[in-house]
Amino acid sequence: MKLVGELSQSGSPVTELKTIIAISKQIIKDIEKYYSLQKKDIPDLDPDNLSSIVMYLLCRSGNVRIFKELKIVESFTTTNCLNCISGYYLNVFVAALESIETMEIS
Repeated sequence: MKLVGELSQSGSPVTELKTIIAISKQIIKDIEKYYSLQKKDIPDLDPDNLSSIVMYLLCRSGNVRIFKELKIVESFTTTNCLNCISGYYLNVFVAALESIETMEIS
């Protein structure tokens, strides 16, 4: 959760992207650790699973500037970067935020 709080406080799009990658890797590491402690097979993490976890973390962070910041990061990220793992993680974060934004709460 500390890393999520650092998002949008670092300033540069490159640093923001590095924070997104660090958060994503930490999520995966924590999931692997949990399942290994439970002595269970680690499930495959598809974008939907990862996006749900990211949605939860972003909501819990209470940072309302993240959506704007991610759009800036996306705008300043090169095509080569968007086509690799960092672009994948960035897209997961953007998709999670867009889902939050369009969510209807009843």
